Amino acid sequence: MEFVVPLMLAGLAGIAVPILLHLFNRRTARTLDWGAFQFLRDSLMKRRRRLLLEETLLLVCRCLVVSLAALALARPFIQAQSRVPWAVVLPLVFVAVTAFGAAFALWPYRRWRLALLATAFAAALLIGGAVALERRFGLGRLGRGAARDVAIVVDCSASMGMTRDGVSNHTRILKEIEADIRTADRGIAFGVIQGGPLPRRLTPAPLTDRRPLFEILQTIRPAAGTMD
Repeated sequence: MEFVVPLMLAGLAGIAVPILLHLFNRRTARTLDWGAFQFLRDSLMKRRRRLLLEETLLLVCRCLVVSLAALALARPFIQAQSRVPWAVVLPLVFVAVTAFGAAFALWPYRRWRLALLATAFAAALLIGGAVALERRFGLGRLGRGAARDVAIVVDCSASMGMTRDGVSNHTRILKEIEADIRTADRGIAFGVIQGGPLPRRLTPAPLTDRRPLFEILQTIRPAAGTMD
């Protein structure tokens, strides 16, 4: 996983703001003894779990908002050849932030505090370890071949509409491209560019999934003019 603006990751330190505010508000609360309190004691005990749950959810949401804002400003992305997908990274980020915030909301409960802090640490360790191992040992190259991006430029000039033996040049080219994609290593990502008088990129980013590539190729038609 890479970041376009890694400096913005410093904003993750902002998670400490809602946590400090929560701890400060808890410490500033004063206990007052008054005669009628005994009549409210039973009611407060019943509401205690609900209030604790509300405080925990509120603190977790605040921490998630800060962390998501920092990640959005850092603009993370995963390269096409990466073996660490978003389906793994994002859930681990949410788990780490959620467990970290909940640990401070449940700070008086030692067992819950230690369990949640251990969960947050383990999730952060898995994220950092996976990314570090991929960079250090090149896990993206463990496939059958070296993972890379390949740009396919399809000639859509008027000459592609010519036929030979009842088959157009355009159809022949598409069949050859599809055959090359099918036989290529799974780690290779393809981008498709429609060549012609006005070249046009048909894939916003290189794709490793073959099915959408074949669907995009079927939409290409020869255009009038020459190829630039």
